[in-house]
Amino acid sequence: MNKLSPEVVSSIARYVQDGDISDHTDQIIPVTHVCQYWRGIIISTPGHWTSISTKSSTELARLSLERAESDRLDVYLDMPRIMGGDWIFDLLRPKMQNIRTLTIFPWGAEDLAEAFPNFPQSTPNLRSLKMLQPPGEPDWDRSVALEVTTFI
Repeated sequence: MNKLSPEVVSSIARYVQDGDISDHTDQIIPVTHVCQYWRGIIISTPGHWTSISTKSSTELARLSLERAESDRLDVYLDMPRIMGGDWIFDLLRPKMQNIRTLTIFPWGAEDLAEAFPNFPQSTPNLRSLKMLQPPGEPDWDRSVALEVTTFI
């Protein structure tokens, strides 16, 4: 296993991460346990740690942000999971300028502005904002997402 080039090991890690953004970092952890060589490559490659999700533990989100260094971030916020705790916002605020994609389920624009001060100016690298419709709410106001997206 440790005869593979770092590029091949990174490709394997990216393949494992392919799929739903909300699970990316959780999926890479088992790959770091293959051997010490793989672990070193995966841990030292910031691009493997850029997916931040509220479905992960606080510690994994903190570790991912640290390992991502200054790479662009893909953030998934499952709001019902974090209600009553602002831990994810405390972690993200210092890295707001690094957010490339932001997916929020479910939420409104007014809450977005409260959680991310000076939005959208504070996220100059934001390229995609998705505000996902809650199931069973056919009258959801899509203009909120479009209004926020026009600032990008």
